[in-house]
Amino acid sequence: MMTSSSVQETLQDPTTSMQDTLAMKMERVQVKLEAGEKTISKDLEILKRDVQDMKRDAKDMKRDVKEILQKIDAGK
Repeated sequence: MMTSSSVQETLQDPTTSMQDTLAMKMERVQVKLEAGEKTISKDLEILKRDVQDMKRDAKDMKRDVKEILQKIDAGK
């Protein structure tokens, strides 16, 4: 894979064909897409963990509310 500076130099070279230029631009787009996919994948994993945490918290809250209601009913 070419570095950004070598790509820029090649793109500015008048002997570079249109096909070469397009190929290099496509390579840069591919690299950006792969980086974006990795970011999205990491974000998705974080969201999945957050959802699991929220489900656990909801269960805990439900249990706590039941206990409070039972104590209120017992005090009547």
